[in-house]
Amino acid sequence: MPTYLGVHGKRAWKKVCRVLDQMGLLSTADTTALEIYAQTYQDYRLAVENVRKIGQLIIIAKDGKTNVKRNPADVIQERKGLMLIKLLTEFGLTPSSRARVQALPEEKDDPFEKFLRARENPN
Repeated sequence: MPTYLGVHGKRAWKKVCRVLDQMGLLSTADTTALEIYAQTYQDYRLAVENVRKIGQLIIIAKDGKTNVKRNPADVIQERKGLMLIKLLTEFGLTPSSRARVQALPEEKDDPFEKFLRARENPN
């Protein structure tokens, strides 16, 4: 897990790793994708908290005029949410993608490999 992740990112990393491991899909080859997922989730959660605190709209008073503007955190929340869905899909963690993703079969002892090992080590 990257050390720079905040609380939300670390929780996301641990949770998705646990789920992928239970599904037999956790691989060190996915480290970068997992890092991006955890960072994206962290950004998403921070944006969600900002929108809850401030609201989706911001009222700006300038020169006696009042303008209403969309909270930039709401835009971030929306974009990060879409990115999360794409990343979750890549990992097979959405209902529709889960049906398409399969774990690699566990390696079983190959009889021929056993035979070769026995010949190399007759003891």
